[in-house]
Amino acid sequence: LDDNDGSSTLGRLFDDMGYDLDGQFILDFLSEDDLPTSGPELSESFPHVSRFQDFLSQDLASELVRAAEELESVSEDFSENLTGLNDLPETEFDYGDCQLAASGLRIMTAALYLQAVIDLEADLYPLYVRAHEYSEDPDSLEPYRLYCGFSPDNIFPGLPSSSGREGFLNSADHPALGDDVLSSSNTFNVSAEAQDLLDSMNLALLHGIDDLVRGMLYEEDVNSADDALYVTEEARIRFELGLPWLEDVRAAIEGDLLYIADGSFFDGEENISLPGFWLDSELVFGSDTYAGRLFLPDYTGGPTVANLDSFHHVEGSDLMRLYRDFTNGGELEAEQLLEFWNDLNVAWDEIWVGYPPLEYAY
Repeated sequence: LDDNDGSSTLGRLFDDMGYDLDGQFILDFLSEDDLPTSGPELSESFPHVSRFQDFLSQDLASELVRAAEELESVSEDFSENLTGLNDLPETEFDYGDCQLAASGLRIMTAALYLQAVIDLEADLYPLYVRAHEYSEDPDSLEPYRLYCGFSPDNIFPGLPSSSGREGFLNSADHPALGDDVLSSSNTFNVSAEAQDLLDSMNLALLHGIDDLVRGMLYEEDVNSADDALYVTEEARIRFELGLPWLEDVRAAIEGDLLYIADGSFFDGEENISLPGFWLDSELVFGSDTYAGRLFLPDYTGGPTVANLDSFHHVEGSDLMRLYRDFTNGGELEAEQLLEFWNDLNVAWDEIWVGYPPLEYAY
């Protein structure tokens, strides 16, 4: 990732953002002495969100996988003393440390795969321009809301929605808004590579669990107090008590089990809660589950807003099926879905416009 000859994938991403590294190594470029005074500025040619998703799920994930594989491959008698690492004192890095570090990398990789399953092919520049103009002049057009329409209805019982704000998700590219208002027609579509990403995520989680078990159960030597990742005897005993539950989780991820039984236990006077739940691997890691707009309430293709009447079809959606599977048949009320959706709208405004008094009408 850190290459100053122009072949760096991160360097190319900086190039796409219109920021010239000028032959610097990226780690030098980001060092305290060379910290840039200004970063990339959004422009009409600024990359769509999917460009960042691809970098994370392909380039960065590949490097993390390579690092994890190197750590996993060391022998059980491996030991290396590291000195001068971030000014830390001399530290031993042994087989157990390698496995625990590899586990963290594998779990991180799984998250990078997941973030790219839903393809956010969205153009950030129009969002930025509208939010910036509004911040400078509140009488200008209101920023895009995450989800809205032309004729807002009550989006929560007894409280009116804000009026007339176009929605990033469902108003984009609508003919009434004119051409090229917000180029995000593919926003939240499922990625064409979704199944491969989900398969890779499944495998990464399995590797992560295996690495964790090897690292936690590794017998430390007598000089282990200076280990980079030291596992105490108390922590190992507690881990062994919860291991049957973790093994069930692994079996469910692999597709050999549907229900993980309650694995809670007492450690001394402390109750460690490991709840039972359903985990259907075919559902969680199936590309049909992540069919883009099925996750979103009230997407009908027209200028609509989320209101209670809009949620009747959500009961059969993938979101509801996921909830029922994870809660052993529990029911999710429409009001709960709507309240969650409106929380997302508020969070959206916090990101883009610093939370001005736009959403008080919620």
